[in-house]
Amino acid sequence: MKNITVIFLLLFSIPTAGQTITWDGGAGTTNWFDQNNWDTNTLPCSICDVVISGNIVVFSTQTVTVRSVRVSNSGVLSITSGQINV
Repeated sequence: MKNITVIFLLLFSIPTAGQTITWDGGAGTTNWFDQNNWDTNTLPCSICDVVISGNIVVFSTQTVTVRSVRVSNSGVLSITSGQINV
């Protein structure tokens, strides 16, 4: 029964096409690559719309692709190295 539960949970934690992933700062850091900072507890991917509202987010050292990025309400996205392809 444990195996079925694990597979079920994994299926529902994978972002779906057009899914909006919102920064919630749940990890208590400003690191884009800390999955606990996102409301889905998964990192944004190429089919995801990213929303950063009223928070400071630091992106560094890697390159990622997302469908869109929206920064609002005094939010800040600081790219120190790497790049975000939209």
